[in-house]
Amino acid sequence: MGERNLEKNIYFIDEDGELETDDHQDSIIVEMREYQEQPFEGEIEKPPELQKFIEWVIPEIEDYLSKYETDLNSPTLKMIHLLPKEFYKKHMPTEGSDGFSCREGVVLNEERFKNFNLNLALNLIHEILHYFSFKKHCRSGETGDHSQRRSGLTVDSASPLEGTPDDIKLKALNEAITETLTFQVYINKIKGGPFFEDDVKKLDSSLPEEYRGKGYNVYPKTSSYGPYESLFYDLVKKIAVVDDKYTDNEDTKDVFYKAYFNGRLLPLARMLRKVDKDCLHDLAEIGAIPNNENLQKVNELRKKYGLGEDRETNEQLEKEVKQK
Repeated sequence: MGERNLEKNIYFIDEDGELETDDHQDSIIVEMREYQEQPFEGEIEKPPELQKFIEWVIPEIEDYLSKYETDLNSPTLKMIHLLPKEFYKKHMPTEGSDGFSCREGVVLNEERFKNFNLNLALNLIHEILHYFSFKKHCRSGETGDHSQRRSGLTVDSASPLEGTPDDIKLKALNEAITETLTFQVYINKIKGGPFFEDDVKKLDSSLPEEYRGKGYNVYPKTSSYGPYESLFYDLVKKIAVVDDKYTDNEDTKDVFYKAYFNGRLLPLARMLRKVDKDCLHDLAEIGAIPNNENLQKVNELRKKYGLGEDRETNEQLEKEVKQK
């Protein structure tokens, strides 16, 4: 954890909907972190290359995120768990998944991480960023346990004591922000770092000659969140048109990023309201998985707010239709 004068980004709520006392919150965090360091059933030792990368990248991410002035809850090496396929599937049955972040920490699919490479490293960073993001946990009066009800930008549309996972909204925007931050870690830390130097050089060499030396970067496609990222970038441009306060795109992005880490959505909501009073609500209804239903919602939102069409969104939507 960081310095106490920084804004905290993890909170625990009691059964009456009130914040737990500071002392109790601190003790819960200690217990939670000890729990997250406990090995999973079937957990195996991380290969040396993966272990070295994790030990290097966590403080590098912390350093990059320090500008958001948040008391980050940082993972340790023991909180990142590598599981063989048969044990991994008990927790994440989705085929082809590299890993995920959860209340137990970050869980990786050993089958996918057998040949550790740059793409897997970026997917790992994506999940570590999820861990770093804002968290709110609510205590059940029946069990006395705290369950996570907010992570990053996501919000709970139901009573925090009665809601279900389906009540969690803003999942698509949350993934978009996580992936764009992953790109920033790549640009600011992986490039020029001690890992994947040949892969980075190969990517840079694929940049057309006219764009070299002008601040452009090539980023490997590691996920299917591209349509969500494009939607985020186009919303940022739209905000610059409708709100004189946010004419600098980087300042606008920082409003999203800060909310991702400190959980304060009001500044973000006010900014999106300048686009339209329903903009935040429409974003909230797009789910985390970029499937046919959610990609249709992306295109509907694009049309409604004059964001234009996106080629990657349309191509991915066509693939989804063909696979049905």
